[in-house]
Amino acid sequence: MHNFIETPICMGRERTKHPTQKPEKIIRHLLEVFSNEGDVILDCFAGSGTTTNAALKIGRNSISIDNNKKYFEIMKKRVANHNLYAKITFDKI
Repeated sequence: MHNFIETPICMGRERTKHPTQKPEKIIRHLLEVFSNEGDVILDCFAGSGTTTNAALKIGRNSISIDNNKKYFEIMKKRVANHNLYAKITFDKI
């Protein structure tokens, strides 16, 4: 394993309106290295759902939490593309 990952910043169709969005290629690589298919990935600061999206693409389950409804709506649209059953709720505490 190298100590660096080289990838361009989020551009094109991958880019959302989240100001600190991470490139999905990096997140997907880390999930492949540090988890197994069928594992549950917990993301307590899900933002626009990059980790959620990457996890679902490579056969992981995901529990994603964020307190910003705007970013939650972006994540909800991204997850909907997977044609999977998902319980998607937004509760303000």
